Amino acid sequence: MEERIQNDSEELVERLVDSIEYHFDNDNYETVIAEAKELLAVEPDHFYALLQMGYSYLNLDRMDEAKETAQYMLGLWPSHPRVFHLYGCVCRYSGDYSRAVESFKQAIELRPLNIVHYCELVETIYYSQTDSSSYRMYAYGFNLRKLRFEYFFVGESKKKMEEALRISEQAVGIDPQNSRIHSIRGHLYYALGKYEEAEKEYAAALELRPDDGEKHANYAYLLFTLGKREEGQRYLDQALSIAPHAREVQYVSSQFEQYKDPQDYYRFISQTFEAWSHLYRDSLWYLEQLIRIKLQFERKPKKELKRYLSIKPDDLEMQITYGQVLFDDEKYKAALAHFQKIKQQFPGNAHIETWIQTVLDKGTFKIYILPWIALVFQGLIYAVALVYLIFMFVFKVLTRLFRRR
Repeated sequence: MEERIQNDSEELVERLVDSIEYHFDNDNYETVIAEAKELLAVEPDHFYALLQMGYSYLNLDRMDEAKETAQYMLGLWPSHPRVFHLYGCVCRYSGDYSRAVESFKQAIELRPLNIVHYCELVETIYYSQTDSSSYRMYAYGFNLRKLRFEYFFVGESKKKMEEALRISEQAVGIDPQNSRIHSIRGHLYYALGKYEEAEKEYAAALELRPDDGEKHANYAYLLFTLGKREEGQRYLDQALSIAPHAREVQYVSSQFEQYKDPQDYYRFISQTFEAWSHLYRDSLWYLEQLIRIKLQFERKPKKELKRYLSIKPDDLEMQITYGQVLFDDEKYKAALAHFQKIKQQFPGNAHIETWIQTVLDKGTFKIYILPWIALVFQGLIYAVALVYLIFMFVFKVLTRLFRRR
């Protein structure tokens, strides 16, 4: 009789475990909780029942019950990696990032080859720093019109992001085919302004999971930031066809819509790279991208080219580009002087010789005389403006004096 009861109990436990697994995989979390409680009534402190019940509470945003379950399990199994993983998830989604980080680190220590623990740890560090409270405001670009502000990860926040990257490298070593870790590394590189590295990681994640809409969206947004809007739009369209309601896809779509006006889009990407070029002054890559973007939108990046060439004067392509910008701006005298200067630096270059002849074809009047006429005319305008201001000042002073009398 006792043996039959025991067999019936084991069959019930086995059936409930299978049912809990099925309902959890199909997001039926209320059913999971109900059946887990039924299982716990038969077999108290059943590990799987408690674990899936804890995750179900978490997925239903019932944080107090999820935390209570996780803490109870820690009391029963203080050295089990899956319990630390559950507790880390509860802490993370409750906003307690420091405890979440410690829990995931403990899970890794107990099971050092589990890629999931690494993913959760790196993501937690990333999201702990992308909260608004973790951003640092970085000011640059003093001028008479405005002082521009951008938000960057600097100081302690930057160090934590770099720590997350180091941890993620260990994860890639464990499982280089894991698309999730490549996506996270893409986020980290993007947040640090390392767009070249971010592009490689997003591309790797997309290659591993071409059916994932969010991975298409991530790649689309990176291309968008790099000024490659049309190419990015193709990836965004793919993302919308796969997962139109995914949060990441919706966010990227809203950014494309917000900056649909070409002028707004230009301001967004040019100011982004201008900020990065000031923050990372030892890297010419950002300055080079800023020059490319300005040329792409038919702006004249004279200031940026001068700064670039002061650091790397042996870049022939940029030297010619600077001369071309001067020419397009009708600064023919300056363009001629520039091309004659770099002719000595790069003797025998046919491209430079062609440009010199192109400038000379404009004629002596446009090259030498017109700039002086423009300078004199500009001086006259300034003189008239100064006389007008003096006159208005004297007029106001005299007016006040007469009113007092």
